[in-house]
Amino acid sequence: MVEYAGILSNESEFLDTYYQGPMAAAGKSERLALIVVQRQYDGDTAALQSRKSAAIAYGKVMDNLASLHAKLKVEAIKKARLRDVAEQIGPDIANLKDAISELQTRSK
Repeated sequence: MVEYAGILSNESEFLDTYYQGPMAAAGKSERLALIVVQRQYDGDTAALQSRKSAAIAYGKVMDNLASLHAKLKVEAIKKARLRDVAEQIGPDIANLKDAISELQTRSK
């Protein structure tokens, strides 16, 4: 996950480098070209932000799964009753459900 975050950060820097020079060079004499390049930049920036949001949501899902797994392991070692297990993992299940819903929203 850390590597992907780094890739997205690099992509953000590359977008700025790629677009900022032409936008600065266009000036007022090439207003139409500036508008077109600005729209492309805005679209690419929005797409990148969407990928960043989805990556954060994915991280939350994975964190919730890890927490749930750890609690299930503890309860299995204790040979806990099903009711006790349900009480222990109930909040984690709710958090996981919320994280998955957020991921689905961010991935669209």
